[in-house]
Amino acid sequence: MTHNGGSSELPRLRRVPKFSLDYHDSQHKNWPHVVKFSGGRSSALMLLGLLYGKQLKRSRGDVIVFNNTSAEHPATYRFATLCKRIAEQRFNIPFIWTEFQSFEDARRGKWTRLPSYRMVEPEIFSENCPDGYKCHGEVFEELVSWKQALPTRFARTCTEYLKLNTTFKFLEDWFGRSTLNAKTQTDSTPRLGHWFGEPWLNSSTFGKRSSTVRYHLSCPVHRPTQSFQKFTQAKLSRINNPNIAKKCFDSKAQLNGPDPVEYISLVGLRADEPRRVSNILERNSETDGKKRIASGEYVYAPLFDSGFTKLDVLDFWSTQVFDLETPPQVNLSNCVFCFMKGERTLREIATISESEEQNAQSSPSSISWWADFENRYAREVTSSKDPNARTRFGFFGANRLEYQNIIDTLEEPIQKKPSYTLPCDCTD
Repeated sequence: MTHNGGSSELPRLRRVPKFSLDYHDSQHKNWPHVVKFSGGRSSALMLLGLLYGKQLKRSRGDVIVFNNTSAEHPATYRFATLCKRIAEQRFNIPFIWTEFQSFEDARRGKWTRLPSYRMVEPEIFSENCPDGYKCHGEVFEELVSWKQALPTRFARTCTEYLKLNTTFKFLEDWFGRSTLNAKTQTDSTPRLGHWFGEPWLNSSTFGKRSSTVRYHLSCPVHRPTQSFQKFTQAKLSRINNPNIAKKCFDSKAQLNGPDPVEYISLVGLRADEPRRVSNILERNSETDGKKRIASGEYVYAPLFDSGFTKLDVLDFWSTQVFDLETPPQVNLSNCVFCFMKGERTLREIATISESEEQNAQSSPSSISWWADFENRYAREVTSSKDPNARTRFGFFGANRLEYQNIIDTLEEPIQKKPSYTLPCDCTD
């Protein structure tokens, strides 16, 4: 039995493990806690364990964040919607969905577009729901158009901007709420961008690159102000945390520098993912914070600390009345056809996804969408080794595998030998 994410009745959960954080430093319990929710089963189990273990507190500044890439599986959105409702309606802990968004402004005397974010509601974006989430690749395309290049295994701009940088900018505003006037209680994000009705950038600004940037030039020139309370059913009030307030200026938290806001990030890494956890522990021990996007961030992995493996996670969800509606034996997490998953996994996903109704060519749940996208945004330049040859840069790098190659060979047997699959690490 599965529950629709929009159903009014919340499901009753069975045997939820209650996580109790073993703080590495006694001061950590006073820092705000940020749950980085990826949309997968492990992330959701971690969240539920923290909620049922009463480890999250609104007054401390705690928040749950889900970064939407607009290229997730449809089931991920339904699952995340229900988890959001459980967190907010049953436990009164804010669960915010965010998306990358650029805006147009002037810097150093030149017009440009700058990266930011917007908060979204758990309803699909439409003319009647302009604050809804996007699920047809729009956010992903805005990023690629803005960067004028596809992300690759060697330059993962998607992780950098759709996940890490978006969370960073959101937390600057979220923690900035601690400086609110007591009468106001809740606040809004600032308006970003110029006040002209028309864009100042146009295709002629970019010359030969005009076709590459055409999408983001059609995006809104500004980001409107947004009320935090509109995007959560949890009751918000002023953050009562002196550790934050003294490090906020003009309702903006200082997350970098010599005296940043210090906070805990909670990620759903398991005991069978020691390499990823080792990277986190190494980052935590840094004194200069070169590997951190926020120098005051300290990461915990409750599933790892509690010894939970993938089998434990699957066993938990097998006993519940709702689950993520994707087959656990195939990696459909994060962007459905993420290039980091490797050729063999992508072929497996494409094979099982061909018959699904939602996999129309216009959806990122179809490999055809990725092939078309790569064809439109791949860069071609004269080869540095042969002036008569062209080098093509796609998702997999220079003159390498392309999504169309996978489509053309889907009828061929899947290789028995392991493919070179790299972990996504999007929420690390």
